[in-house]
Amino acid sequence: MTTALPAKRLLVVDDEEGPRESLNMIFCDDFDVTIATSGEEAIEFSTENPFDVVITDIRMRGMSGIDVLREVKKIDVHTEVIVLTAYETLDTARQAISFGASEYLIWIIFRRWWTVATGITCSPLSVRQSFDRT
Repeated sequence: MTTALPAKRLLVVDDEEGPRESLNMIFCDDFDVTIATSGEEAIEFSTENPFDVVITDIRMRGMSGIDVLREVKKIDVHTEVIVLTAYETLDTARQAISFGASEYLIWIIFRRWWTVATGITCSPLSVRQSFDRT
């Protein structure tokens, strides 16, 4: 008798609904996805029960993604944190690396990576359509 392994826990952090929902649709089959609408909410959720993976936007109202990264790593150093941004700067890349980000990706690169990895074009409409067909 085989026992199913519990799904890895993923926290998606973004103050914009579109990216949150896109990431949820992309990862919901492989992860137990939790959504946080702010950095503060992400830290609250992480404190209650740490996540295996956190994907955070870098620019948000209130706490930034760098702040989320730093605080999540204080809670559990083993949590993998992926920082996504549409506004890349050398300074934020350096900060993300220094605080232990697993990845620092620009949204356009993430979309290309996802397309290569899955064969599905990563846009909210195309991702939604591909999941509607299954």
